[in-house]
Amino acid sequence: MSKYTLGLDMGANSLGWAIIGNSKDEQPTEIVDCGTRIFQEALDAKTKVSKNQARRTARAMRRQVARHKMRRNAALRYLTNNNLLPADQVELKKILTDNKRFDPYQLRKKALDEKLQLCEIGRIIYHLAQRRGFQSNRKVSSPDDGIIIKSISELKKEIENSNSRTLGEYLANQQKKRGLYTDRDMYKEEFEKIWENQQNYYPDVLTPAYKVILHKLIFFQRPLKLQKYLIGKCSFEPSRKRVSKALLEYQRFRILQDINNLKIKDTKTRDYRSLDSDEYKKLIDVLERQKTISWNKARTILGLHGGEIFNLEEGGKRELIGNRTAYAVRSKIGDKWDGLPEKEQKELITDILTINDENGLLNRMKQHWGFDEKTAEAIAKIELESGYASLSLKAINKILPYLGKSMRYDEACIKAGYNHSNIDNAKKIVDELKEPPYLRNPLVQKALYEVRKVVNAIIRKHGKPSRITIEMARKMKLSKKQKEKLSLNMRDREKKNNSIKAILQNDFGIQNPYKEDIQKYQLWEECGAVCPYTGDSISREMLFSQEVDIEHILPYSKSLDDSYWNKTLCIAKENRQIKHNKSPYEAYSADSKKYEEILKRVEKLPWNKRKKFEQKNIDTDKFIERQLNDTRYISTEVKKYLFQLGTPVNVTKGEATSVLRHRWKLNMILSVDGNKKNREDHRHHTIDAIVIALTSRSLFQKLSKLSAESGKSLSEHGFNIDAPWHSFYKDVDEKIQNIIVSHSPTRKITGAFHEETAYGYNEKEDYFVYRKPLSGITKAQVEKIIDKKVRQLVEERINNFNGDFKKALSNSSDPLFHVDGKTNIRSVRIASNFNRNSVYGIRDNAEGEYKFYKYGNNHHVEIIEDMQTKKRKGIFVTAMEAARRARIDKTSIVNRNHGDKYKFIASLAINDLVEIDMQDEKRYYRVQMLDGSNQRITLRLHTAATLDDKKTMLVGSANRLLFKKIMVDTLGCITYCND
Repeated sequence: MSKYTLGLDMGANSLGWAIIGNSKDEQPTEIVDCGTRIFQEALDAKTKVSKNQARRTARAMRRQVARHKMRRNAALRYLTNNNLLPADQVELKKILTDNKRFDPYQLRKKALDEKLQLCEIGRIIYHLAQRRGFQSNRKVSSPDDGIIIKSISELKKEIENSNSRTLGEYLANQQKKRGLYTDRDMYKEEFEKIWENQQNYYPDVLTPAYKVILHKLIFFQRPLKLQKYLIGKCSFEPSRKRVSKALLEYQRFRILQDINNLKIKDTKTRDYRSLDSDEYKKLIDVLERQKTISWNKARTILGLHGGEIFNLEEGGKRELIGNRTAYAVRSKIGDKWDGLPEKEQKELITDILTINDENGLLNRMKQHWGFDEKTAEAIAKIELESGYASLSLKAINKILPYLGKSMRYDEACIKAGYNHSNIDNAKKIVDELKEPPYLRNPLVQKALYEVRKVVNAIIRKHGKPSRITIEMARKMKLSKKQKEKLSLNMRDREKKNNSIKAILQNDFGIQNPYKEDIQKYQLWEECGAVCPYTGDSISREMLFSQEVDIEHILPYSKSLDDSYWNKTLCIAKENRQIKHNKSPYEAYSADSKKYEEILKRVEKLPWNKRKKFEQKNIDTDKFIERQLNDTRYISTEVKKYLFQLGTPVNVTKGEATSVLRHRWKLNMILSVDGNKKNREDHRHHTIDAIVIALTSRSLFQKLSKLSAESGKSLSEHGFNIDAPWHSFYKDVDEKIQNIIVSHSPTRKITGAFHEETAYGYNEKEDYFVYRKPLSGITKAQVEKIIDKKVRQLVEERINNFNGDFKKALSNSSDPLFHVDGKTNIRSVRIASNFNRNSVYGIRDNAEGEYKFYKYGNNHHVEIIEDMQTKKRKGIFVTAMEAARRARIDKTSIVNRNHGDKYKFIASLAINDLVEIDMQDEKRYYRVQMLDGSNQRITLRLHTAATLDDKKTMLVGSANRLLFKKIMVDTLGCITYCND
């Protein structure tokens, strides 16, 4: 195909795509092809964190437990081999479990003053190996570290106040010995004191060499795994890694960038001027010594008055960032920092950043740098700025000299031999998308891989597009903190809107307020019930009359900005006769007095509205460019990835997509409720992609022209937009109705091989048993509590609370006790009956299978048919069994040979598609769930985006399910398949 535009609607687990054919003069003429691709989201549906993160956390915990066990066993083995503990297992068990005769806490106290038996010393050392305390890592911190460190500090004071010499001596005198936060150094100090005393009695056994080995066995800490491979590449020097933000070179680089961009706004002319040489030097000198400085502080330093403001201040920057690294070190060592030559300052920062071991850093500070103990400790505790810049140290060092000459960043880059605005253009143009870059964002990473599949499939079928337009779901563009903030803002906005709605209903008599009514009231409150242009008061009676308009500050026809931040109120007569289709500057600046009065009145408005009243020029092309280019980080990365095709790429912000879809009545194609978007049908992504593909510079220019002619904005009633071509709606409808939604099948052997709960098996009674916390049991589980006395106590407790499980069983201040009245019931043993074939056992060499786990995910089901009776049945294969088969032969995961009696029909995995004859039509379903316990397969219509609608679901057993398995490629094309 010669020329076409590709539109992509990119979501967290969906990708709508559409190809729009263009005429020679770049006008859209037809829908060539379109479709929807659905894939698994990279985040967990409930927790909204990366699935890999959950696996990593679980794996880290398993490793931690395994290493603890390995260290403990190594210490035990060494102690028995060297006669500090008996080799006989019966005697050893007695020493390790008899807490009356061999109480480790009492032995630790006694060891400070008296001679112990060798086995008692061994018991102490083994106890220290079991509980060796918390050791913080200066490179890794968690939110809990502050609580732990505070608790340890308080414990140290208690030990000191009790006149105890060691932690063990203190705990020996306490009733509560467990559940306290302790420090590794406490145990090391105690080990030294116990060894020093006991060595006097056993000099030939407790030798220095023996001490070194035991000390290592107890206190060895595995060094952190280096993560340097995760550091990104420099934008200008691709072979170099990005530099740490804490380095002094980057700190100065950032300061100069900000200062070189800084301008001061003249209060009279409202023009901006650059800093003079004295102002420039003053600010840099202060920023080199401060962590940050506020804008008011900056004004004081430069001798400016309160009315003079900075351009970066207006742009929303909260403060100027100084040399955080120098400030942090200077706060610990004072004037010694300034006395060091620049080269040595850089070396010192490098040592702080690169030496991970705290003791190693302390020794370096004392031996190489000559700091005393106190200063060395202070330096070791410094937390320098985290993160990495976008450039390497080499690139920064090349650019810095030019920044030092007051050049802007882009100018300095050019002087240094870099063209920062043309980084992507230098990349080699390819015929198909290569492996996507590693973005360290699992949500977008997964989506990029799907983009690669879809776009490459389109190129193979239709050739390269002449233009690509992409829109990304909002949640994909934001960080976790930004999403939380957005969610909070949305709740606040909803709460405020509901409050305004109630006011309009009760005080204004508007029973069904529209969005425009709520917005008008908000603007009325914002401008203090005064017209910003005339200064006339706007009474309650006037507000919803024809006397007051909602007005665009910058005309919509020129700015294409229909957001709340470009709206205010205006007396209707003033708006229609004077302000009209002009900016405030164009309409009023000729009368300087009136214009000054207007600017005075809008001082209370938010800055992003206030600046529009001062804006002198309106460049419509720039506004259109802004609509077609989302500059957020993720959007920029996606654009860079697609740019390698050598095709112009726009990442739209998407504000116009919804309105255009509504204006063209495209919502009605799938809607069950008028012209409203139906998000319960996956094909709505395709409709969005069609609109996105049609979103172009020429369309925005057309909207601008229509707005100027009608005097209305895109969201207002009466703003009509013709369809792109005559049969547009019919063409879209026809394409949408014929789409087969492409679902990414789940054939990889992933997920849990078994559930987390371990079960015991009562062979005599033939049931499984498991333990569950009392606070989490249900009514049905109460009846299955094995211990009859415990069950009776639980039932009585629930009855006493009138059947309220939560209050009855979760009340920590009033716990439930056993019949002895002393022992707290924290968990109960529950009987459970399920198929013996649905679990697998863990074997003990001596006792056989001693615990059981339910199988986890089912990988696939194999449908086979009896060749005589023609009856079908399904053999469900678990992920564990699939993994076992894969280890033997990766090509034999699906067993197609079930003997001479059976014919293999097909295998079905999650998201495989099947075709089923339903009366006079064929319907396409995807496999949603495989239930091996009940021998059931759950199917869902390929278009269904919700799991709640029963009408889209089909549940059946494998022996009654008649279907044809189909293979649907990335573009939704069907191939019939015999597996």
